[in-house]
Amino acid sequence: MPPPEISTAIASAWMEQHIREMESIKPGSSVAELQKLFVSEDGLFSNTRIFKYRQCPEIKIQVTIDEKNGNGRDMWSSDSQVKIQKVSLPYLSDFVGFLQRGLLN
Repeated sequence: MPPPEISTAIASAWMEQHIREMESIKPGSSVAELQKLFVSEDGLFSNTRIFKYRQCPEIKIQVTIDEKNGNGRDMWSSDSQVKIQKVSLPYLSDFVGFLQRGLLN
């Protein structure tokens, strides 16, 4: 096992790189852009959904889209150009799972 300072440096570098990628999804981004980085959680769907980061599913965001621009098709499809209205900051939903994936140890 590497010394703690090396593990911390690796985890910090990973987080820095991926946080920048996650924060590229912002109001005005399309659903298609969102789905390149995130996958939708199961559940009831409306104009707001929770998405898991593909690289680490314990990291999530909440996204709201403009329903008026759906033109009668699936607004959440992977090729949808519907624009995001609101997006939360990325958050960690399962710290234990995050640790088990080896990102901080």
